Amino acid sequence: MIATFRKRLKRQKLALIAYTILHSTIVRWRFRMGKIDSFTGSTHMKFSDEQSVAYCLRQYNEYFQYGHLQPSMLEGKTMLEYGPGDNVGVGLLFIAAGISFYAATDKFDAIRDVEKERRIYQKLRDGLGTDAERKRFDDAVDLSKGIAFNPKRVRCVYGLGAEDADKQFTEPFDFLMSRGVLQEIYEGEKLFNSMDKLLKPGGWMLHKVDHRDYGLFNANGFPALEFLTISDPVYQLMAKRSDRPARRLMNYYREQMQRRGYRTAFYAAHLIADEYSANPVEIVPHKVNLEKGRDYTEEHVEMIRKIRPRLVEPFRSLPEADLLVSGSFEIAQKPPFSKDGPPECVAL
Repeated sequence: MIATFRKRLKRQKLALIAYTILHSTIVRWRFRMGKIDSFTGSTHMKFSDEQSVAYCLRQYNEYFQYGHLQPSMLEGKTMLEYGPGDNVGVGLLFIAAGISFYAATDKFDAIRDVEKERRIYQKLRDGLGTDAERKRFDDAVDLSKGIAFNPKRVRCVYGLGAEDADKQFTEPFDFLMSRGVLQEIYEGEKLFNSMDKLLKPGGWMLHKVDHRDYGLFNANGFPALEFLTISDPVYQLMAKRSDRPARRLMNYYREQMQRRGYRTAFYAAHLIADEYSANPVEIVPHKVNLEKGRDYTEEHVEMIRKIRPRLVEPFRSLPEADLLVSGSFEIAQKPPFSKDGPPECVAL
């Protein structure tokens, strides 16, 4: 009976809003009290070692694929990752590939299994193809007695949100990257100002962004874009400085980057859906331009048509293409431009 009551309660929009405001208030209170430990970002807790290794490799390979990275672009360069969660395996792979210094910053210190984390790093190391890669990996981390990072090669800072990273790091980086992080930063202007300061001229941003509601409404019987029907003052209480999405769609990131004169390429990774899934069906390969009938259907168009009158501005006025995309892979290069990078990048 209690389970049934909870299920019915979740299907009430006002109840969901109130619950989220309460949850986010607690998150903000805990953070102000210095309590940064969280299951947010504890991705690998639910994976087997093999699944974790595959997950790290998939992220790493996607950065190469959509960023059109070449080994020559990495040698001697520096990298900052936002929100690595409970594992910096991707960063260690980049060090093995030639990155000289890798830093990471995360607002929360994800709860983790340290012994499992060590095993994952060991398996990643064992899978490297050359002695040179293994040597660079070993120079970054000693796994003989636990996990001991070389501070000259790896630095991790916790309790610091991406929008405030420029307060901690004084030297700019050649690469900024993230996966499933930027969508949680409510103070978008502050975030982009910070990233701009932290990126060297000619440097690259590589971000994978989830534009969905984390299932808040969509997993409880509401349309995929229901969270875009809530007024800004109310949604601010629901999301600001918490672990909830800031409901920035692809157009917002594109405008922020282009306004600063960056070359950009935006790939659609997945589309809105009737039912929420933690692992949405992806467009493989991700695409810059979507084709009706090939990449999306009339059903997608109808989903937007039905809810558009209820959307708050500026979402109501957005073109169909921006409302369709629920996840994107975003690449941007800061001037001055090089010849490297995706051919789809637009130079302004």
